[in-house]
Amino acid sequence: MEAENRHTLGKAERLRGKKAFGELVASGKGFTAYPLRVVWLLVPCDGEPVRMAVSVSKRRFKRAVKRNRVKRLVREVYRLHKHPIRALVPPGRALHLLFVYIHDELPDYPMIEKAIAHVTRKLAQSLALPGGVDAPAAD
Repeated sequence: MEAENRHTLGKAERLRGKKAFGELVASGKGFTAYPLRVVWLLVPCDGEPVRMAVSVSKRRFKRAVKRNRVKRLVREVYRLHKHPIRALVPPGRALHLLFVYIHDELPDYPMIEKAIAHVTRKLAQSLALPGGVDAPAAD
């Protein structure tokens, strides 16, 4: 199996670091694919074409076990459905994604799967628009 078509979610594909998060939250664009709020930003390529993170509010789920379950479920569905999102990213660019869970109850797999499919469609529309993709990075 080719490395590009493997259904893995390695450390390099996770969005980490205060600078990356700060930039994404400050200047990222967003939309809602209930029960997820998605914040995305195109940046110059930094290795992986797509890097993602998941956030679940402590206010919505007091117990860490429940928060971790939601994050694990979102990561799993993303891992299995990431290839169409990766195909949308223009060459020389990278897409940073933040999934924020906004529902008050624990989700089930079909709910999150439907939301990730909606995210893929919305990103395809946004990245296809002339204003959706910023000017190419200067090489």
